[in-house]
Amino acid sequence: MSTLSMGGVLSGIDYSVLIQGLMAAEYRPYNRMSADVADYQAKSASVLAIRNTINNLKSQVSEMRSTADLRAVKSSTSDSDVVEISSTSGALPGSHSVTIDQLATSQRIVHDAGTTYQDTKVGAGGSISTSLNLNTVADAEATWFTTAADGATYKFQIGGEDEIEVTFEGSKAYTLNEVVSLINVASQEAAEYDAASVSGAGPYALGFTAKTRGAGELTATLESGTAIAEFADGASDWNNTDGTDVATGAFVYTYDGQTRTVYTSTDTTLANLAELINNDGSNPGVSANIIKHDGTYHLVLAGDKTGADYTVTIDDANTTINGFDTADFTTAQNAQDAQFRIDGYPAPSDPTPWMSSSSNSVSDVLPGVTLNITGTGEATITLSRDDSSISSSLQGIVDSYNSIVDTIDLHAGYDTETETSGELQGDSTMRGVINAIRNSLTSVLPGFSGPTDDIAMASHIGLELDKEGQLSLDTDTLSEALQDNYDEVIQFIGADQRGVTDSNYLQFNSALESTGQGTYEVKADFDGAGTLTAAWIRNSGDTTWRAATIDGNKITGITGNAEAGLEVAVTWDGSSASQTHEVRLQQGLGGAIYDIADELLSSTGPFEIRDDTYSDAIDELNTKMDIMEGRLIDKQERYEAKFARLEAALALMEAQSGQFSALFSSINSSKSSD
Repeated sequence: MSTLSMGGVLSGIDYSVLIQGLMAAEYRPYNRMSADVADYQAKSASVLAIRNTINNLKSQVSEMRSTADLRAVKSSTSDSDVVEISSTSGALPGSHSVTIDQLATSQRIVHDAGTTYQDTKVGAGGSISTSLNLNTVADAEATWFTTAADGATYKFQIGGEDEIEVTFEGSKAYTLNEVVSLINVASQEAAEYDAASVSGAGPYALGFTAKTRGAGELTATLESGTAIAEFADGASDWNNTDGTDVATGAFVYTYDGQTRTVYTSTDTTLANLAELINNDGSNPGVSANIIKHDGTYHLVLAGDKTGADYTVTIDDANTTINGFDTADFTTAQNAQDAQFRIDGYPAPSDPTPWMSSSSNSVSDVLPGVTLNITGTGEATITLSRDDSSISSSLQGIVDSYNSIVDTIDLHAGYDTETETSGELQGDSTMRGVINAIRNSLTSVLPGFSGPTDDIAMASHIGLELDKEGQLSLDTDTLSEALQDNYDEVIQFIGADQRGVTDSNYLQFNSALESTGQGTYEVKADFDGAGTLTAAWIRNSGDTTWRAATIDGNKITGITGNAEAGLEVAVTWDGSSASQTHEVRLQQGLGGAIYDIADELLSSTGPFEIRDDTYSDAIDELNTKMDIMEGRLIDKQERYEAKFARLEAALALMEAQSGQFSALFSSINSSKSSD
């Protein structure tokens, strides 16, 4: 309801207070609906809180619906330097000896000859440019030239290679050996190689060699100082042998069944070749890197997969770069399979004396077990039952169940201490969602038999309900049950459409997921030759038989009945015209609770129905409130207009009163003057 400030100047009446009082009465139905919306929202939140606890229970038992998942084991190894072990549910307890002969490895091959530099060109053909200074000297240790007082700085360059800058001190005599050493210091700094050498056996000359193959002549450029006559740039002082460019080429290899061709250009170096291999978008799993050994750079190719089938093969016929054929590589590590024995198998005398695996992770030898081979030698692996996982899972049921009970009590119960009730008090449906789950915890489960099965109720494995409705786990009872009846405990928790029969003449074959669990009686009629002629099925305790289909000695429940999809095989006892046997179709505790929770949470379950009901009610109330609010605003505006008109009328009357007073005063004055 909006507020206003509307005082009566003439009347002295505060109309805003008056209007608020009038509107308060008008707003009572609106406020009741607003309170109802808040109540429904609170109820919806309470339903969601209970629903979440049911969903938590469903998640808890989701992994408890399979006997294989429940058979957890602990694993250990006597020597982790030989083999490590991991296991999953379904692994069988026991100890096994493991002998490792060799590990699975990936292939690694190394280019034998290598190159002097990483930036040595690797394309096909080509030759290196050389230059020989024609100013010879008889003794390489004798003075070759003496520089002027200001010395000299030269830049030497062959073709497009790195410039080599050399500074000669002023007024100094240099031998040929000193010049070579000075140039090589500069070339190492500029290009990481020795560019100069002493050529000849006497007389001696200064020789220049390019770093890589390719065309190019030597230039000697004076940068500063006084020119040295021996370095004049021209044919009279230098004999240049121009190299030839490297041709384009190809490096072709095959790995993992894929052949790849890496094309090289005239400028491709050893480092570039490694990059081309690694950056190939269709590289099948070969990595290239460069190692340095004894001053030489070697290309290394390594496969990324272990196993004898994964070798790097170079295609000599189509590889055109020089010196990179198969014969030019050495195998540093062979591609080989892991070889091992389990419990002495296969025997050393066997034609194939080892089991093998292309990987060091072996998971197809022992069910539920992965062996991670780490070295050669012998070790013992041990697998033992992990009963703690079952206890932990059951405790999870206890915690989830009690959370449901507490949440229902909070939202649908009454607290006698605080004398407050939950939003859902009186909602028998919400209080009753626990009933089906409670029944599964207190009754013999469908398909189980109290007289026949050692484990048939939750209490047999330590799950007990107290008088307050709280669930607890007696670990002593559980431990005793696991010790005496381990398989029965596993079946009671995780059975999934498991068929059991105590008759020697009836065999359970299969059932559908939709086949109803419970105990069935199967009746079979035979002719004198022992041929099955008719069959019927009924729930144990029923009086009416239901026809079943027959196929040879197989009997199958008909669609539309609880036993639909149940298939058993019957054997004639040799004399009876009619035989009756019992078969029990079991669902374990995990599956039973899961199905109950799933039904409660379904689109037709109580939570969805309640939520839809509350949502519809809220929507309906909001619609009514929107309409009512518009009417209330109109009514308030009418009140405001009405009182505004009243105040205006009073103002008019006040004005008229003044006029009359003035008139009367004038008349009285006239009479007095007469």
